[in-house]
Amino acid sequence: MSIKRDKRIRRHKKIRINMHGTKDRPRLFVFRSNQHIYAQLIDDDKAKILISVHDKDFKKNLKERLSLISQNRSVN
Repeated sequence: MSIKRDKRIRRHKKIRINMHGTKDRPRLFVFRSNQHIYAQLIDDDKAKILISVHDKDFKKNLKERLSLISQNRSVN
């Protein structure tokens, strides 16, 4: 393994010691790539992902909503 990767893993473990999600108060995990953003709510007690969303869903739903609105306006 590289030294850079070892340092990143060490930092990650150090931060995760203090972070813990439960069912009542889940942990929010956000990953941002160059093009998209992803978010998850995580219950660490059961090691389960409660919900997962990404911006691709919103963009698709937004396009559908806009097309419905434009269809409704053309009918009126």
